[in-house]
Amino acid sequence: MLTTGTAGYQGANHVGEAPPAPIVAPVITEMEVMQAELAAMRVALAAQAVPPPVAPAAPRPRPALADMGYCWTHGYSGNLTHTSQTCATRAEGHQEASTHANRLGGTERIWSRNDGRARH
Repeated sequence: MLTTGTAGYQGANHVGEAPPAPIVAPVITEMEVMQAELAAMRVALAAQAVPPPVAPAAPRPRPALADMGYCWTHGYSGNLTHTSQTCATRAEGHQEASTHANRLGGTERIWSRNDGRARH
């Protein structure tokens, strides 16, 4: 005759055995890793939200007029070889004898060294 014991069901309802332990340790470790990654992302996001302050560029010192070339027609420029005597494009009334010290009524324009435009 077939019984539960001979059929292999003898311990199915046995209360004395403890149930298997839940798998908790790997889940806790995974959560700790995710929390650390989240903290790192928050730090990275905060760093992107506020850019570091940028120091303003120092103004370039203006050269002294005595360190510039002077031409009666064109005024002061960074080109030391352009003078009233060497000017190739003279205006009407150009005074070849004009200098830094004695402009003889010539222009007082100051030309930028970089772009050729007059500064006032």
